[in-house]
Amino acid sequence: MSNRKISRWLRKNRGFCLTAILTIVICLFCRYMGFWQSEELRFFDQFTQRVAPKSFQERVVIVKITEEDVKRFPAFIPDDLTLAKTLETIAQQQPRAIGLDLIRDLPMPPGSNELKRVFNNTPNLYGIAKFTGIKGDPFFSPISPPHPLKSLERVGDVSVVVDDDGVIRRANLFPTTGEAAIPSLGLLLAQKYLEKEGVIAEAGTNNRLKLGEVEFPVFNSNNGGYIGVDDGGYQTLMRWLKPLQGFPQVSFFDVYENRISADLFRDKIVLIGYWTTSQKRDLFYTPFSYVADGKTPRQAFGLEIQANFTEYILQTVLNDLPTLKYLSEGLELIWVLGWGLMISLIIWRVRHLPVLKPSINLILIVGLFGLFAIMILTQIQLFIFQSGWWLPVAATNNSIRIFLLTTILYIFQERIYEYIENLEERVKERTLDLSEALETIKEKQEQLIKQEKLAFLGRLTAGFCHQFKNPLYQLKYGLATVNNMLDEPEHYGLGTQKNQEEILSLLRGLQEPIEKLEMIFKLILLSPSQQRITYIEVSPNQFVKAIMDSVIKYHSSPLLASQIETCFSPKLEQTNKIPQKLEIPLFNILENAFDVLAEAQKKQVNFIPKLILETESTPEHWSISIKDNGLGIAPSLENHLFEPFITTKPETQGIGLGLYISQEVMDKIGGEIIFNPLKKGVIFTLKVPYKRR
Repeated sequence: MSNRKISRWLRKNRGFCLTAILTIVICLFCRYMGFWQSEELRFFDQFTQRVAPKSFQERVVIVKITEEDVKRFPAFIPDDLTLAKTLETIAQQQPRAIGLDLIRDLPMPPGSNELKRVFNNTPNLYGIAKFTGIKGDPFFSPISPPHPLKSLERVGDVSVVVDDDGVIRRANLFPTTGEAAIPSLGLLLAQKYLEKEGVIAEAGTNNRLKLGEVEFPVFNSNNGGYIGVDDGGYQTLMRWLKPLQGFPQVSFFDVYENRISADLFRDKIVLIGYWTTSQKRDLFYTPFSYVADGKTPRQAFGLEIQANFTEYILQTVLNDLPTLKYLSEGLELIWVLGWGLMISLIIWRVRHLPVLKPSINLILIVGLFGLFAIMILTQIQLFIFQSGWWLPVAATNNSIRIFLLTTILYIFQERIYEYIENLEERVKERTLDLSEALETIKEKQEQLIKQEKLAFLGRLTAGFCHQFKNPLYQLKYGLATVNNMLDEPEHYGLGTQKNQEEILSLLRGLQEPIEKLEMIFKLILLSPSQQRITYIEVSPNQFVKAIMDSVIKYHSSPLLASQIETCFSPKLEQTNKIPQKLEIPLFNILENAFDVLAEAQKKQVNFIPKLILETESTPEHWSISIKDNGLGIAPSLENHLFEPFITTKPETQGIGLGLYISQEVMDKIGGEIIFNPLKKGVIFTLKVPYKRR
């Protein structure tokens, strides 16, 4: 676009440009005043829980002093002799590092000399101290290190940085900087472990800590979702890896009395400390504390904080786990404001489309578009978070909302001005709107007609089923009579010609219900194989989502709808040719799953329904799996599910044709239905071949 065209566009749309500038100012004000920080931190916690690895190599073992342990100590503190013996037991198994997360600034006789000897003779043993506190914390008090370990320079700082909501999300590599900087305990233990791997700490870019190929970013007060927080010392964002109580644990007295396996600590990092709330208030909240709504948050012990910090460093250095990084301030602003401005420009460009002319349509469509954009962006930022970048999620989402709101308000204002200035044109537009309304009424009338036809078809089907029962009963009664006559020929006098003629007459009478049954089967069970296959152009995932939404809307059950989990294959996001008839078996199976879950809710107390939809792709076909945790299917019916008139529902709710017709449809399109019973619930899998172009 040339400069002249840009200038012309700016003059023509100067009102919109001024609105966009005002919106940017509002977004910047909200962000830098910290209005969105708490929401950003909640997103951080949610993302942390979702991307935490399910399993990895166990390198840290916790020796915990429990409530039962402290009752056996004098003054609830292990004396020097007991601690010395325990440390010797641990050291015998040759761990890589031992972290003593206990305050030992004063001797606790007896055994003080023995403990000093253990301190001096255990080069991989580290104690703790606390030299700095949280900014503005009036309750901070320093902790002195054990004297022998201080002189041996084997002391780590256990100061932590707590956010305003009480959650620890950042780690102190060095709580204080400068020549007298003392590293944190977690860092010291990780460095000691890495020595055996040949990894030595060195200075990286801008004096960052570098371990192997990994440089740990330095946290600043406005990084990520934070605004103006304490960034003293050398802090870095921490990726929490383990849920609470996730590390291997062993009781202190089990170690003291040597009731442990011979290689429990071998080549591991051992952390020793309190695991009790009665004697030590070393408790903090972490991103894993809020595991579910309605449950009391679980605080983490200081041992878990240090263990997670150590494990995070080892995972980044040895297992290529990306460190958490953040964009520069300028790039963050471009990301936050750019999405909102881009979506606002899109709405502005298409504001004259007929579908957006009614104000209610504008609100609904723009709202849905914004909601969809926010959902997609949140998933994108979750993926980016997994790759090691924390982007401001709440700021991005809220800026989109503000841009959409101001854009809608400006469009309303523009339309009001147009109405006032061009009344005659507005009258013409109103006439066109009335014509469109008439068309809408006609469409609704056609829909009502179609609905009435469908209702008539339902009544007709019910009539067919009723007519089906009458000849069926006639046939059953006639056959029973013939069987009785054949079983007791003397009683019925079958030897006479007269009675034989009666039997023949009775058998001829069965011909009519048999023919009637045949006619009803042809009407009701008309095979889809007689119909021509048509295809639609849509992605498989979109097709499944559309059918799922239809079933949800049909059932109108918010509880069931909220329990649906989806796991869609990214390979199935591209457009493909889908058999239109596939909607019949998919809708039928999803509807059956909803019915089963609703029935289970009625019969079982505290039952939580769960429905999982999953799509997968192979070179020859793609598949849809529908899994529920309902009441399941009786074993006696499992081999007859796809036969006509077989149903697990009451007679008033179904006649047993759904799965039969679904099987017919799948046979026609060259696919198949696979049924697998589970201990709780069932799985139906639809395999659909690709349409070769």
